[in-house]
Amino acid sequence: MSTFFVRQGTDAVENASELLDLIINQLQDKSKALADEYSSFGKGFQDTVQPWAL
Repeated sequence: MSTFFVRQGTDAVENASELLDLIINQLQDKSKALADEYSSFGKGFQDTVQPWAL
């Protein structure tokens, strides 16, 4: 589990974009690490645990 502190400005669109980029990068990093563990369960399982943002 990761904890992040994100400083946000006054532009809501920019804030949302930066936060979503951070989340997607974290999901990509973690999905690479878990790919080997999930592969033993089969393709159907891997598809159900794929994060929506990826």
